[in-house]
Amino acid sequence: SFTIVRNPQFQASKMPDVPRGNPDKVVGKIITDPTAAMETVLNGQSDYDFQPIPNDRLATIQKQHGAQLKIYTPSDMYYIFLNNRIAPFNNIKARQAVEYGLNRQAMVQFFGGLAQPTQNLLPPNYPQYKKISKYTYNLAKAKSLAQASGTTGQSVTVYGVNTDPSKSIVEYVASQLTKMGWKATVKLLAHGVYFTTIGNQA
Repeated sequence: SFTIVRNPQFQASKMPDVPRGNPDKVVGKIITDPTAAMETVLNGQSDYDFQPIPNDRLATIQKQHGAQLKIYTPSDMYYIFLNNRIAPFNNIKARQAVEYGLNRQAMVQFFGGLAQPTQNLLPPNYPQYKKISKYTYNLAKAKSLAQASGTTGQSVTVYGVNTDPSKSIVEYVASQLTKMGWKATVKLLAHGVYFTTIGNQA
């Protein structure tokens, strides 16, 4: 947690462009679980929650607490990346199979319908964004490319964070990789150790 209090030495007259601010004190509590964070607001323990509303609760929250809810589109990107240094994804046909074998539009449901699928590295609400539509969902083509890569039957591990939307995305991706012909397993990690773990090449 953290606490911010007024600085008694602050002299607004010397910094006219800096607002005085309204609160005398701000207390922040770091809660990594979105449901727990949301409950603190609903129970009157918190004034504000920065965590996303859990998708399975979004419709109810919109209906019961619509005046307290602000939905906006941040410039965030969720993406799947492949380790192209080792089999099977050091094979371009295997990578192309994944491109065709993931239904980006279907994955929007994991974000409560609020996401926008893209094949670009820039978020769609960036001014420099240009729509790329090279790959359309085609599971039959994905299976064919996976077969042509000669890598089907190999084991693939799909890592992700153990909370949604990551958890649901990882499970979906593993399911699709299995349909394409690989033996996919899921490894879900706590957010605090996820990036350290996947950053380790071993």
